[in-house]
Amino acid sequence: MAYRDHILSDYINVSADSTYLIYAFSYDCPHCINSFGNLSQYNNPRYVDKVIGICKENLEAKKKFIDFFNPSFEIKEIPEQEFYNITEKYPTSFFVKRDSIIKIVEGEIPSAYFLTP
Repeated sequence: MAYRDHILSDYINVSADSTYLIYAFSYDCPHCINSFGNLSQYNNPRYVDKVIGICKENLEAKKKFIDFFNPSFEIKEIPEQEFYNITEKYPTSFFVKRDSIIKIVEGEIPSAYFLTP
């Protein structure tokens, strides 16, 4: 699917010559939290050029989440209703390569270990 045809393109710009993992999640979702350790493995040029989080706004849960994980990648927060226009299931990971969504993983993200030959 062309990235520009997906609603994610309304929120996050991507470069045609790069690869991305866009992680749609909630600060207080236990499955999202359990996946976060695996997600951090992808923040490595060996797998993708850039990891970007897209998250439902939640000021109360955000502080605890950020204090604990201290993420090293951008997280874009959007209103809850807009979030559900992107996905109703979370976490959902969108793998983007050369302007195309090449894979969508709903549920906990697997370890990057499984991508190694």
